[in-house]
Parts: sequence; structure tokens; C-alpha cells
Amino acid sequence: MSSIPCELKTSYGHVWQVVGESTTASKLKEGSFSHKQSYLPEVTSLGVNSIKLNKLIVPSNAKSTLLKDTLLSVINTTAPDEISKSDAFFESEIAQLEKQIILANKAYWLKLQKLVINEKNISSDVLKQLSDLINFAMDSLSRYANKNALVLF
Repeated sequence: MSSIPCELKTSYGHVWQVVGESTTASKLKEGSFSHKQSYLPEVTSLGVNSIKLNKLIVPSNAKSTLLKDTLLSVINTTAPDEISKSDAFFESEIAQLEKQIILANKAYWLKLQKLVINEKNISSDVLKQLSDLINFAMDSLSRYANKNALVLF
């Protein structure tokens, strides 16, 4: 499932704009992330402390490490060299970015759910399709959070 467009903030002061502009993947050389290319976003610099990610994928439950791996790849290539990139740093940074992604997506789908419930001019067929989509998204996000032990409050 693709993330909604959102803004993420790193602990080292960078801002990531997730925009969802295309479905093409960044081209990587053969290596540790090459088998995950379809999940990797294109990264564009927007200035000294800001980047744009064309997409972020919140993978199905069975592939839950792919978001972590994607975040690790982006952090590795964008974090300033002067930051001590220890295992503890990566673990903490990935966890707080995952939380931001899941919370932003949940807020979007909850808002859409409220709009749909209160809308009187939606046919029953369309209402059912929207409800199914919202339920799928919310269930997927909850499963991801639960599988990865993310505390969202």
C-alpha cells in the first residue's frame, strides 16, 4: 500500500516530503537492496535539509521489513556525515519515522471515513467500495504497526 503524501521529520533536522508522484523505482547497482527496487523511492534534494521521496510503500504484513529497509537506505544516503550512524541511531530513527508514516496514514483514512459516513449523496454501491477500501487501509496499517511493535500514542 502506498503512503499518502505527508511530511516526515528526522531527528537530525531534515524534512522528507513524501509526494506519491510516480511508481518508478530508483535504479540501484547490484547489492543488498537491489532485490527490493520496486519499493525504493526516488530521492530528490530540495535543499540542504530537505528531500522529496516520490513514494513510500507500507508493505503487506508478510514483507514488513521492506519499509524498514527503505528507510535505512534513505537515511544512509541523506544523513549528514558528522552524525554517528550506530545501530542504535538507525533503530531509533527508523522507529520514529515508521511511527510518523503510520500515524499520518491512519489520520488520513480516519478523516476520509468520517467524510464518507456523513455524506448523504453517495450511492450504496460507491459507499460499500469506499468503506471496503478504508477498512482495508486501516487494517493493513494496524497489522503493520502490531507486527512491528509500534506504539502509536
